[in-house]
Amino acid sequence: MKLIKVFLVSCIMLLIYNAYGCDIISVSPDYVNPGDTVDLIINLGLPDCGQIEYIIIFSKGQMDTIWAEEYTELGDTLLEALFIIPDTVVIGKASISIGTTGYGEIFSPEILTIGTDITEAPEICMVTVDTINKNMIIWEEPNLETLDSVYIYKETSISGKYEKIGANYVGDITFFIDAASNPVQNASSYKISFVDTNGYESPLSRYHKTMHLTMSIGIGGACNLIWDKYTGFSYSTFNVYRGNSLNNLHLIAELPTNLFTYTDLAPPLGKVYYLIEVVKPGGCNVGNLKSTAEYYSSACSNFIYLETANLKDNFTDEFISIFPDAANNVLNVILKDRSGAYNISIFSSEGKEKLTVKIFDDTQIDISNLQPGIYFIKINSDKTQTVQKFIKN
Repeated sequence: MKLIKVFLVSCIMLLIYNAYGCDIISVSPDYVNPGDTVDLIINLGLPDCGQIEYIIIFSKGQMDTIWAEEYTELGDTLLEALFIIPDTVVIGKASISIGTTGYGEIFSPEILTIGTDITEAPEICMVTVDTINKNMIIWEEPNLETLDSVYIYKETSISGKYEKIGANYVGDITFFIDAASNPVQNASSYKISFVDTNGYESPLSRYHKTMHLTMSIGIGGACNLIWDKYTGFSYSTFNVYRGNSLNNLHLIAELPTNLFTYTDLAPPLGKVYYLIEVVKPGGCNVGNLKSTAEYYSSACSNFIYLETANLKDNFTDEFISIFPDAANNVLNVILKDRSGAYNISIFSSEGKEKLTVKIFDDTQIDISNLQPGIYFIKINSDKTQTVQKFIKN
């Protein structure tokens, strides 16, 4: 039976229909492609919804109106409708409208998918830096049966322009290592997209940008850390880590997100590593269908390191002299210039301030209460600034 294409939308009749409970319960198949000729089986759920006058598919945003070529009532609640889907149809979630003589329009929004399930942009979970200083892009495993691949995009030298740098198949690991990245040199921004089995690609995700950490050596061997912000998720604190290896890092400072610098006044001797961390609420689960998932709770900057073995053991200049470098109970301070004050602070190897004094003349500093170990003494005046180490026996 050919459909007479008469389409009357009546809010009053729709309200009457809702009162009686007629509805489109399901449609099979619920996924069609542009260019398909397809019979849809529509389940109205209840009998006696009225004589059918028309059946229409509206594409996403009601950009296209696709009328049933013909339809057949298979029973009290089932309809079979033949549709020819145009090649140029707007892909995405589609709606179905059925006109009846008894209850007006029966309308079901977004009950059918045309072309792809991936009409919405995906989300990156985080971007971070791995243990070999390469950028790592992480996303959650998508729950889409029609998904085939994940494309990874990186911002080019032109601001806001992204180019594809790689792809992962569904079922593979849900992260991508940018082997060409150099996080020590600069931060990078990334986006991803989903691609379904028919080759349709979703819009690109919002971008995530890594943190870039740099350093400079200050007076007396102090280490000045400078970094930029992470972009992609909300966080409240920058965590500053330091250690003698990447497997032995310890938290040395927590800073609010409006600060982007930190000075380590007394780095320990030897090779010292630093990195910056921001914690993501909820974290990320990374893995594949064949292995146990791995959990990532935070995004990290690149790591940097410095050598501190050549710091002075004793300090003397034209203004002040401090000795010995290995002391039991006192440090001797000799002033060669007594025209101003000298502020002297002692720090543990972890950077915690243990003692501070202000002197105007030769003195001895009592260190008998300090535990044995390596310490650093910071000298600050309007004439000289330095940091030196000493050992408490």
